[in-house]
Amino acid sequence: MKAGLVGYPISHSLSPQIFSILSRNYDVPLQYDTIEIHPSYMESFINEFPWKNYLGFNVTIPYKEVFKNYMTRLDPMADTIGVVNVVKVEGDERIGYNTDVFGFLKCLEEENIQLSGKDCVIFGTGGAAKAAIHGLKSLGVKSITVATRHPEQLKYLGVPVENYSAEMEADLYVNATPLGTKNFHENESPYMGTFKPGAIVFDMVYQPTKTVLMKHAEMNSVRAIGGLNMLIWQALKTWEIWFDKEVHQYKPDVYKKILTGVTS
Repeated sequence: MKAGLVGYPISHSLSPQIFSILSRNYDVPLQYDTIEIHPSYMESFINEFPWKNYLGFNVTIPYKEVFKNYMTRLDPMADTIGVVNVVKVEGDERIGYNTDVFGFLKCLEEENIQLSGKDCVIFGTGGAAKAAIHGLKSLGVKSITVATRHPEQLKYLGVPVENYSAEMEADLYVNATPLGTKNFHENESPYMGTFKPGAIVFDMVYQPTKTVLMKHAEMNSVRAIGGLNMLIWQALKTWEIWFDKEVHQYKPDVYKKILTGVTS
């Protein structure tokens, strides 16, 4: 049985390790391939890849929004936000799902972050940003502002979009860009300004465990949360989708195994 990760670049990914741990834990033999596709080859990959040889795929940058166009159908969440990060192959069908929203909200819940009536800033405009927007709207936040260097392109997000600013005030800052990722803009951060007292930084980047943004936040006495827990929640949800088994309810034991496996 085979599954895989599609994206570019993906050398930093922890997904192979995570799914190896899940495979052993649930006694399900699974070969998990990393499939790094340069954007110039994406069209030929879609048309020529032996889809039926695989159970499914995880999809990461920069293809989460593109992949929806190649699915035979979408689950309600993927259809709503227009972002696919999980694919399940069933015969001739390629079914697109989104687990970003689920993972993001579960992290906020676990960290006991209350955001009703709060102001939020999201750095980024891709699939992860769309997931964050959808998730934050469901929590009754007061405002969501997307910070980007190209606001003229992003009217479709349904929230205020502003030019990137060196200073932005919010209760929650979310990095939904790849800035800070190991071996890929590792020494960069989407924000190096000051923070509102009592603010929280949520960086979706999980490699390294402490990004430039997180270090900057902590130096300013601001709580910083990384993306590893979100990745684990997404993996558990992916396993449910692929195998039609509810595993996330057993998360405490499995989570410890995964966390130990990827951080040791």
